[in-house]
Amino acid sequence: MVVHGPHNVRTKWVRLTAPHLKVPPQLNRTHCTPQQARAGLAESAARCGEMLAHQLGFALPDEVAYGQWNWGKLWKECGVPGGPGCDPRESPKGSGKINQR
Repeated sequence: MVVHGPHNVRTKWVRLTAPHLKVPPQLNRTHCTPQQARAGLAESAARCGEMLAHQLGFALPDEVAYGQWNWGKLWKECGVPGGPGCDPRESPKGSGKINQR
């Protein structure tokens, strides 16, 4: 089956040019079923459509458009639960202990 190629290239485009979008998983060329190929192509096409809409200035869903500004959530995802201005060497608030690196 040859359809895994276009899908996998699309996932690479999305990953490199629109990191704010969820990147679809790549298809395994040796074990891909027609159903997986159909679903994968549909998902990668949707992500490419979102990527192009954003680059051309069309409106995006609020979660995508404003999610990049949700700094508290982004900091927690990166492993700094205290957020901006928090020293990652310090322990949680109130314990009085400082963690050594």
